Formats: sequence, structure tokens, C-alpha cells
Amino acid sequence: MGTGPKAWVPRLGSGRHRMWWNWFLHQDTVVVESYSDSHADFYGFDLRTGKRKARHSAITDTEIPWGFRRRGGCTKNLSCESLVLFRSSTAGYYDSAGDTGTVNLSGFRTGCKNSLIPAAGILSAPNYTSGCTCNCPVFTALALVHTPSVESWATSTATWDDTRAKRVGINFGAPGDHRAANGTLWLVFPSVGGTSPDLPIRTVPPDPRWFYHHSARMKGGPSPTVTASGAEGLTQIAITLRQTGDAKPANYTVHMLFAEYDDLATGDRVFGVALQGKRVIERLDILAEADRRTGLVKEFRNISADDVLTIDLIPITGRPTLCGIEAVQE
Repeated sequence: MGTGPKAWVPRLGSGRHRMWWNWFLHQDTVVVESYSDSHADFYGFDLRTGKRKARHSAITDTEIPWGFRRRGGCTKNLSCESLVLFRSSTAGYYDSAGDTGTVNLSGFRTGCKNSLIPAAGILSAPNYTSGCTCNCPVFTALALVHTPSVESWATSTATWDDTRAKRVGINFGAPGDHRAANGTLWLVFPSVGGTSPDLPIRTVPPDPRWFYHHSARMKGGPSPTVTASGAEGLTQIAITLRQTGDAKPANYTVHMLFAEYDDLATGDRVFGVALQGKRVIERLDILAEADRRTGLVKEFRNISADDVLTIDLIPITGRPTLCGIEAVQE
């Protein structure tokens, strides 16, 4: 044991019905868990300096506090190079490489002392629920390996600081958030299943028909995780991109993602598209350009937006359908 001076001393606040516990090391970060009755929040401190750890915001290209949250349940946390593993009602984990948030492995849960064991590329989960009286899902033992094509939906404690969004995706009807390979953080709308960065979004009508299918059902096309879900019947979407900071308009490249799932024929669903009040597609017939359950992407460059990006879907035949919108500042 070293005998030198202390490099830093943690100074943590406290609140009612909250306590600090479960200190552990993850890479070069000292992670501290703050537990309450319903959930636990994780905070990170630099091992060498003790300074609060920051993360790079996927939305605004700024630095924001690092951390994540798990749901309730007794547990002990285990860490490996890229994962922090815990019980979050069911089994759960935080992927530090993707930094999207907390992912739940539904259908089973860990033991009270955490039985998710990462080693040699395999996540082993022996049945360690013996003697536990909690009402839990499946008592089982299993092993998991990483498969990139499998859907991974997350909830996040990351917040939007109201400054200009520089890269963001809106995934209509999805069950959670996910990070794409190009770095875009796709946010679920409407928000379900847990916390998520809150960009104000207004739709007309406010409650269209939402739909969701597993991405494995997609026959082809780009971004199957996005195009497997969507909304039918939307006529307008307004996405707030800035509430504070630089008020000058910015140019965006906008990608709109579509897919057809219903048993329709060519010509049964036709609609136009306008961005910022300007018609950019006169007539869009998804089935005329892509097979059923096949993603279709339309790209539009040099779209000027100050505070709000407005998309109009103009019905011609049937009800418009839309899966996702990606906006990237140029």
C-alpha cells in the first residue's frame, strides 16, 4: 500500500432517502452509485484528479456530465472493459463504448449479488436466484455473446442543454433510444420506457397510429432499426433544434426514412413532403420505389433552420407514413 499524500478526497452531497454506496473502478473512472427507493444513479470521477467525468454530447457537440441510471433492485455492480453490469429490475448493462444509456435484458434477472459475469467475450448468467423471495421473471441460467445485428434499446439520463442540436435522429414508434454507427443518437418518440434527452417535438395529429416491428422482419434497405417502426397519419412534425445560444439560422442535411408494412398496392398510399414550408417531394409512393418491409431514405441538403425544423406530410391518397428523421448540421 502506498504511503504518499492523498491525490483527492471525494466530496459528495446527500439528499433525503438517498445514500452513496457501491464504489467501483471502470477503466480510469471511479464510479459511484447513488441509490434511492426506485432507482440508482451512477456518477464518474477521474481516477487521477477526482474531477467529475464529462461525456461528449451526441446532440450538441458539447461536454455534459457523465452518468447513467438503473432501475430498482438489490445488486452489486460488475465491470469489464466496455460494460457495467447490474440488475435494473431485470438484468441490465451500460455500454461505455456506445454510451447510449442503460439497456435492459428483459425476461430474466440477476441474483441479489449480481450473477452477470463477463469473461473471454461471453456474458455468463448462472442461476443465482436460489433463496430469493422476490417476484421475478424466469429462473434460468444462460450465456450470451455479442451480436451487433440484435436490437439494443436504451434509456438515458443524458440531457439536452437547449443549445443548437448539431446531429440528432427522431425514431417514431420505437421502444427506446439507440446509437447508430455514424454517431447519430436516435431518440424514441413518443418517449416510452424511461428517460431520454428531451428535444421538444410537436406533431399533428398529436396521437397518430404508432407501429413497431422487430428489425429482423425488414427485408432490406438502410437503417432497419429505424425503419421497423413509425407513425401513420402524421401531417406535420415540428422539431425544436435550439432554445438558447446562437440565434443565426443553420443549414442541415435532412434524411427522412420510410417503409411500407401494410398490405397495399402501388398507388394506395401517396403523399407529398415539404420542409420549412417548401415542397421537396411532389408525390411519394413508397411501394413504387421499395418493396414492402424495405427501408427507403430521402436526402435533402441545405435546409435552413433557426429554432424549429418543420416537416409537412401532404396526403394525396391514403394516410402518410414516416419512420424517422435525421438532421445533421452542415
